[in-house]
Amino acid sequence: EHPLFDEGMAWLRANVPPQPDVCLSWGDPRPGNIIWRDFRGVCVTDFEAASIAPPEHDLGWWLMFDHWSHESMGVPRLPGEPTRDEQRDHYASCLGRDVGDTTFYEVFAAVRYTAIVVRVMNRMVDRGMLPPDQTIWLENPATVCLDMILPR
Repeated sequence: EHPLFDEGMAWLRANVPPQPDVCLSWGDPRPGNIIWRDFRGVCVTDFEAASIAPPEHDLGWWLMFDHWSHESMGVPRLPGEPTRDEQRDHYASCLGRDVGDTTFYEVFAAVRYTAIVVRVMNRMVDRGMLPPDQTIWLENPATVCLDMILPR
């Protein structure tokens, strides 16, 4: 059992927004999955999580990782780095429509990330890389982010 994950899943079930149009979703949009040249993205990588989903699905993952990289880690933004609102507005501008409240998609991303990290931790225990009594699967950077993002 994972109480925080369960709480996140319950919140998601209770707050499903109306579904906008769907598209091909990258699935793992974040700066580490972009090949950069002269401070411009020239190629995107890492498509194993691609799916058909609303564009907000990718935006939620991007914003969740932005939160994870800053607020969850206690790392201030660099001068000139766009705020979350500026990133959301830029995405909406490129999309050609308002993206509305992205909370659901950010929580979905944080729950998904928590599930990924828990699975990795369980595999490490199964392979003898971590002791069976470890509890990092309950509290780690992904769960810290979910705990901060989850509306209560």
